[in-house]
Amino acid sequence: MPEITDDSLSELRTKLAKAAKLLKNSETECGADTPEANFERQAARQALDAVFDFLKPLTTRNERKPLLELLGALEDAEHGRPNTLITPRKRHYDEPRVSIKSAVKLAYASYAVDLLITLNEEKEEALLRVAQILGVTKSELSASRYNIRSGRANKLAVEEYTRLIKLHADEKEPERLVQSFLNILQ
Repeated sequence: MPEITDDSLSELRTKLAKAAKLLKNSETECGADTPEANFERQAARQALDAVFDFLKPLTTRNERKPLLELLGALEDAEHGRPNTLITPRKRHYDEPRVSIKSAVKLAYASYAVDLLITLNEEKEEALLRVAQILGVTKSELSASRYNIRSGRANKLAVEEYTRLIKLHADEKEPERLVQSFLNILQ
């Protein structure tokens, strides 16, 4: 079995960084200005393609088949073709309506507001600042933050918010941490 070389690992990291940059700065990196463009999907395809290429010398075609199926499904989605692999199943009535991505973002936003308040920013100013970055109204963020803090929100959002509190309980540089959170939300 071939070994993982420093060059192959470096190439993988370069490709993944390029995909991450596309995800972060999608429209400027991609050059596409069509409303149909899905830059998140394009970034995911690039990252998955990089992993697939990296694994080629290390695995058999059969071992890579699930990745190839996923790449094909993403390609189908990009061109408007249905693919059962990524077609959402019907949501059960008691499952949250909020996507995982949105739930995690709301948890981060709620925690960012908490951090700003601990840094002596007025609550209303903190809510407005984070809401503008997130692209929601101050009242929407306030309601989401209330629901997350009271445990009434999406279970994932509550769990992520709780995890953030525990993880950063002894933070010595809240200014640096709040800037990090605000950058994540942009």
